[in-house]
Amino acid sequence: MFQKRGEITIPFPMDLTICIPVFNEVNLTLDCLASVPAAAGDLRVQVLLIDNGSSDGTLQKVGQDYPEVEIIRNETNRGFASAVNRGVERALASKILILNNDTRLFPHSLKPLTIYMDETPSIGILGPRLIGEDGRPQNSIANFPTLTEIFVGKWILRLLYPRRYAGKMGQFHVPTEVESVVGAAILVRREIEQVGLFDERFFFFFEETDLCRRAAQSGWKVCFFPGIDVVHKGGGSVRKYDTLKSIEYIRSLFLYFHKSQRKAYFVLQITYPVKILLEVLFYGLSLVFSFGLSSRVQRRFRKKWASFWWILRGAPEREGLKVIK
Repeated sequence: MFQKRGEITIPFPMDLTICIPVFNEVNLTLDCLASVPAAAGDLRVQVLLIDNGSSDGTLQKVGQDYPEVEIIRNETNRGFASAVNRGVERALASKILILNNDTRLFPHSLKPLTIYMDETPSIGILGPRLIGEDGRPQNSIANFPTLTEIFVGKWILRLLYPRRYAGKMGQFHVPTEVESVVGAAILVRREIEQVGLFDERFFFFFEETDLCRRAAQSGWKVCFFPGIDVVHKGGGSVRKYDTLKSIEYIRSLFLYFHKSQRKAYFVLQITYPVKILLEVLFYGLSLVFSFGLSSRVQRRFRKKWASFWWILRGAPEREGLKVIK
């Protein structure tokens, strides 16, 4: 199905396919879709909406307002990775933009991305700069997770090694090769299916990190393109599920280490529950000394306790974001 390196180029009927996985949050989705035509300009664009069992009228509203959008429906919430993979199966372009529904594109922003990828055949994955609704930069790139990062903390590493751990405050003025880009908006050359697309065992979190790692190992470059901004509201359809997100994050973190760093994975299995327990105690004491008045501390305590209790019970598979209907 996919063109491989070295084969004769096959003309594609579209310049770009945009895959947007959605789960409820119809207003976010409509805002995202509204930004696509101006962003595409004169590009021939196929837009695929992959719905993960939305129950808020998303399908009806999108079908009514955007009849040109091709809708792929999953009866249940199958997660981000599975939804994107279903979209890629229907893609008609050689380049695929994977886009969260809580993003908004700027006019004429897509052509520079596609041109740069065309002109740089070594690039397999390209990520624009993510900004918040207030215009402030968000984390658009990420390092591959390590035990040092988990137990020392990203913010400390960014202070000590600002070049190695650039984060959202990193100053980039030209396209730069990085370890990983954040999956809210990433342009993928479809030939990298040689290494497989998203691993569907990642329900949410780290699926793009895993893909970037496999692409790099196969010789493809992963690059950050700072010249194009994408507004990212953040959180999207899972914003209100703090404790479930925390559980899903840990599940995906463990899976990532199991796949990529076996020795570190066994260390993580032993040490991470201790880390979570210490955080539970810290936030528990903070609640006592603040007389339970801090809503931020309450929220963090609930997240840490839910995560620790989940680990203590053997990390049940059917808990986390998968339970959301």
